[in-house]
Amino acid sequence: MAWALLWTLGVISMQVGRQNAGILVVATFIGTVFVVDLPLIPGLSTLRMSLLMGLALLFLSPMRLNKYYVTFLWVISSYVLFLSVSSLDLQIPALWDGIGLGVLQTPPMRNLLSTFFFLLSALTFVIAYNAKNPAWVIQQTLRWFLIVATVAGLFALLQIVINVFTSALNPFFQLFSKAIILEGQGILRLRPSVFVYEPRYFAVAMGLGFFLLMLNDRQLLFPISRKRRLVLMGLFASMILFAASTSAILTIGIGLLAVYVADLKRRGALLRLGVLLAVLVILFFTLRSLDLLIIDRFRLYIDRIQNTHLITDQMAPLAVLAYIDWLRNLPPGELLFGKGLGNSAYFAIEFISSSSALAEKGFFSARINLFDMIGDLGLVGFIVLHAIWFLLLVKLNAAALPRHQGQMLRRMKLLCVFL
Repeated sequence: MAWALLWTLGVISMQVGRQNAGILVVATFIGTVFVVDLPLIPGLSTLRMSLLMGLALLFLSPMRLNKYYVTFLWVISSYVLFLSVSSLDLQIPALWDGIGLGVLQTPPMRNLLSTFFFLLSALTFVIAYNAKNPAWVIQQTLRWFLIVATVAGLFALLQIVINVFTSALNPFFQLFSKAIILEGQGILRLRPSVFVYEPRYFAVAMGLGFFLLMLNDRQLLFPISRKRRLVLMGLFASMILFAASTSAILTIGIGLLAVYVADLKRRGALLRLGVLLAVLVILFFTLRSLDLLIIDRFRLYIDRIQNTHLITDQMAPLAVLAYIDWLRNLPPGELLFGKGLGNSAYFAIEFISSSSALAEKGFFSARINLFDMIGDLGLVGFIVLHAIWFLLLVKLNAAALPRHQGQMLRRMKLLCVFL
């Protein structure tokens, strides 16, 4: 797969020295959004590869870190390490006796690996701080992400167009996706998931590209013509709908709402928020009249929530509902402090309906990942992690920078709120 070539860039960045650590920042950001399993190396993804490269860079080159970050990194790292150690003797439900687990999936290996990569992700701060020219790093990160997102969006559009005439090429398209391409019959049942694990990650990537173009309305971040910007926004928005992920669309919508709330103090922000809500209402009623898969999925989701009590085994039919039921039944102490990284996946299976395909699959995500985070880190860890995130954002003072760089930083802080 051509995506493996991305890491050639990372290797070069380690060889040219600390001043070019920004190249690895670009690769890490793209590899984090477009998470792909590397070919011929089972279990190694672009995300994990980028983090390992960061670790190698730490040993191969002299690194430094802003002292302000050290305290916060130690707090969350200590908390996660405590959870990991306290979970080493974890007893998983007997239900797993009938499901084959690989060596790396069994406790405590799964917990140790999850903890290792979680702590390794803190290296993002170290690498970014060692970049020689932060403004250049921001521009190159967003520019290359936009290029990758455009390629993914156009490739997904190619899937859709070709499926109008024939489905014979779908086995080829599946080389670039781990998800089922078609759900039912017809063009409006196509779910692209280009260069990512499944459609919801593809939808999030398209949503991120859409938001970056919204931020760039005055070309503060990277140069792009108005016409090209509008065309790409249309491409990304349409691919979000075709990806048909309820959790992704809800996540993107909440992210946009958070940005507007955070930006209300600016002149005209309240008016823009009103216009956005009006557009969303019009868009909702327009889309509801179409035979789009995403509309059916929203209806199905709502219907299953309303009729959960009618299911014969009284178990949840959907992954997110299983996680919610599990969290609701946790003792207060475990809800507050979590089960340890990667461990909540062992327990949510007790609350999934036996008629669901997930019951046979074994491991599954909550889809809305904040439930995974609460299960792993607990409410205390979840709150601490996000409090640190926002404290670091508040610490960044745009007024202390030259005018253009200050405007760029304000835009990037809004991006972080969206994330």
